[in-house]
Amino acid sequence: MINELKEKVRDLSENEAKSLLFLILLRIEMAEETKSLDEQLRKDLREIYSDFMKNNAGHSNSESAKVRLLFILCLANRLSTC
Repeated sequence: MINELKEKVRDLSENEAKSLLFLILLRIEMAEETKSLDEQLRKDLREIYSDFMKNNAGHSNSESAKVRLLFILCLANRLSTC
């Protein structure tokens, strides 16, 4: 499992790696700001991990994954169009 994870991370482009790191850090920041339960944060991080491992080199073609990311970014007021 570790080798598979290393390979997938190695295959990421710089932009993909930065986006994945940003998503993880943003989710942690949001949990701290909203004082959300540790269990919810754990669940969200597991979902990010699971999505990453299921998709080829982190590429997500799933519309639901795209919508979820957009929703998280909107919640964090990172997009001015939301």
